[in-house]
Amino acid sequence: MLYGIGFFKGAGIPSGQRVNTFADCGCCGALHRTDFAGDCREDSERFYELPAGADLVDDE
Repeated sequence: MLYGIGFFKGAGIPSGQRVNTFADCGCCGALHRTDFAGDCREDSERFYELPAGADLVDDE
């Protein structure tokens, strides 16, 4: 997967209805939605607790 150069706010955040599945991030230690393809420094896409009704996806 190719990533853009640098970090800018809002990069990689899909528009429209979002998924309710999350995965652990091995880089920052937080959870991200599985449809997020941006930089994990994006504060609005970093979750430390699983939201109500959400599913955690295990990559293993």
